[in-house]
Amino acid sequence: MNINLIRNNINKHYKEKSEAHKEIAHRRNSKWNKLYQDHRWKRLREWKIQHDPICELCLKEGVVTPADEIHHLQIIGSGINDEDKFRLLLDPLNLCSCCSRHHDVFHAYLKENNKVYASLDEVFKYDIKINTFE
Repeated sequence: MNINLIRNNINKHYKEKSEAHKEIAHRRNSKWNKLYQDHRWKRLREWKIQHDPICELCLKEGVVTPADEIHHLQIIGSGINDEDKFRLLLDPLNLCSCCSRHHDVFHAYLKENNKVYASLDEVFKYDIKINTFE
């Protein structure tokens, strides 16, 4: 059997799988993309970064790190309907300025504890715990 034919078949197979996966991901994410493209969210995000430009969790550690992410303390997907999700998206009290590392820590904490909300204090304690065992 020709090795080039085998390679072409394998590449074709993985390309088709990749395209199917992208289509599923696009359908799943299109609702979220629409929310995050809303001009009100963009203005609120910009306001939060200007108002709190330093990672709020780093500050609790006594470190100054520029915030490059805005985290929703209660995840938007926990809303009971589209209106409630939009309310969570645009609630300034539901936002936390954080660096990329702490944004990942927030999501790790939520996932590990099967939660939809995490306070700064909860995540701060969790971060100390996971860093202590590293």
